[in-house]
Amino acid sequence: MGEMPALNDTDATRGNFANAVVKPREPHLMYFNMGPEGCAFCHNGKMVPFPKDKKPRLLAMHQDTVENSLQLQHGRGAVWCLDCHSSTNRNKLIDRQGSEISFNQPQKLCGSCHGEAYIDWRAGIHGKRTGSWVNGNKKRWWVCTECHNPHTVQTNRFDPIKPEPAPPLPRGMKNADHEKAGHGGAH
Repeated sequence: MGEMPALNDTDATRGNFANAVVKPREPHLMYFNMGPEGCAFCHNGKMVPFPKDKKPRLLAMHQDTVENSLQLQHGRGAVWCLDCHSSTNRNKLIDRQGSEISFNQPQKLCGSCHGEAYIDWRAGIHGKRTGSWVNGNKKRWWVCTECHNPHTVQTNRFDPIKPEPAPPLPRGMKNADHEKAGHGGAH
């Protein structure tokens, strides 16, 4: 798991972030483009030339992600692909100052515009966390893009997430029919 960087302002969240982990996403970039280069396999400046500017335009590819790139639904149309994706290194995100951000740490990019949600996420008020809560043990924090699809955020507030499988039945129990009766009645 990728390590989450320590937050300098621990007084704001009163949290111990040293043992928080996030699921790495960069290794999965190669699956989208069938090669170890990830997005850079096509977006290398040769096969697909680097854009000359950040002006929105129709894209010939990626309709599975954004059906109409001129109608990108992030920031009510004020944000376009190259506001978040590096124009010269597509395996990285980019902040407003031009610094690259790992796909493993999208919360750094999202938090630059959605500061209140980011602070709540760091404090454990927003988002999902799993794992041990014993001080010093590992905790798994879900990052923004695991629940929210930034490409369709206006129409689909959350990405559908497949539920985890049900736990095994206790020894001797043949079915879970008692769950269908509800929790208010006698069992």
